[in-house]
Amino acid sequence: MRLDRTPRHACSPWCRGLTSDDLVLVLISGGGSALLALPFEGIALADKQQINRALLRSGAGIGEMNCVRKHLSAIKGGRLAVAAYPARVVTLVISDVPGDDPAVVASGPTLPDPTTCEDALAILEKCRIDVPHNVKAVLASGVSETPKPGDVRLAHCETRVIATARGALAAAAEAARAAGVTPLILGDAIEGEAREVAKVMAGIAKSCARQGEPLRPPCVLLSGGETTVTVRGKGRGGRNAEFLLALALALDGHPGIHAIACDTDGIDGSEDNAGALLAPDTLGRAAAHAVDARARLADNDGYGFFSALDDLVVTGPTRTNVNDFRGGAGAAARGAGGRRGGRGEGREEGGGGGGEEGAIYIRGHSRRPAPRGPGARASARAGPGPRRGPPPGPRPPDAAGGAGPPGGPGPGRRGGRAGRLDPHLQAEGAARAGRRRTRREEGPWAISMNIANWRRPTSRG
Repeated sequence: MRLDRTPRHACSPWCRGLTSDDLVLVLISGGGSALLALPFEGIALADKQQINRALLRSGAGIGEMNCVRKHLSAIKGGRLAVAAYPARVVTLVISDVPGDDPAVVASGPTLPDPTTCEDALAILEKCRIDVPHNVKAVLASGVSETPKPGDVRLAHCETRVIATARGALAAAAEAARAAGVTPLILGDAIEGEAREVAKVMAGIAKSCARQGEPLRPPCVLLSGGETTVTVRGKGRGGRNAEFLLALALALDGHPGIHAIACDTDGIDGSEDNAGALLAPDTLGRAAAHAVDARARLADNDGYGFFSALDDLVVTGPTRTNVNDFRGGAGAAARGAGGRRGGRGEGREEGGGGGGEEGAIYIRGHSRRPAPRGPGARASARAGPGPRRGPPPGPRPPDAAGGAGPPGGPGPGRRGGRAGRLDPHLQAEGAARAGRRRTRREEGPWAISMNIANWRRPTSRG
């Protein structure tokens, strides 16, 4: 079966009998590359899964992965639109990719593809992927080449991007301003190895806390994009857990800096958590539990690390996906002599998709370093310094329009730090995660998977 010769047969029965009088409405969001699987003739689904797993472990970027996926598929890379020709095709896209290029989201089933079979082979060679002989033969022959820009069969296609990571960042920034915290959006297309991005975020957060640059606390640094993880160990966890674990090591218990990083679809990698939480006492509590942070990072075991501390964020599926959402924030701290300043964020074919969100918050804190070792948690709570809790200011209204009492959940919200979800999603998430919920409620922020609705958690004092 060659799709360029018999396009309707490949996508049958969806596109059978369409004419120029028909309208095909296509709804696309992140995860479509994994869920919309139709291998090209001569390629088995198992072949695609094997290659995709290897690409994920190699740390390949989303653009590279999708280039390969398009040329192993009979429906991606514009082929669905070709199959629907001559009907009019309107595609609505929720973007989960850096830069919001609709041709990259779900591997662009209704958009032209400028990449080639030769590009796909080069990526596989660069990433040192062991390619099955039959797959290599298909790519080398060029029979799986995708439709290119200017193809007349795509002339009646229209694409609209209706939700983006940039929109989520803007909503988060507005919510922060409403709570009296100054936001700064660093960009919505930040990519790179998760642990390297964490080092950069840590440096910016510490600069805010110490020198008030680029923002004077209280502030929040927001960014989007899609990080990658080169898997070298045998641990568990997605890129959010990896990012936060590397961030914890880079911050080294810096007072007043908190963080959350989550996949906006509610699933970090292939685990049952959306992400995890980070606080100044994270490393101290880990040491008290004999959990070695560096060893866990070397083993790519972010899930195991935060699970041991009961700091996983579990939401269940959120049914939306706008990619990575990370941030860093701070509140003014008082140093010696009362001087203001201070110290103190892809799956295999046939699986689900993913994107991330997160926030780092730097609040007022003494210069006393975070305690470590046995009893660190009790010492941190009992020692001097301001009570851990949210910054002053009104809480943003919730979806029902009510602000709710200060320091507590408002109308339509539930306690805990796993975010706001409707009862059906809560039940679904509970079933997936064995009804686990996050433990700690005293951190500075809880961010719902709907970024526009931030809330402050209650403080235990």
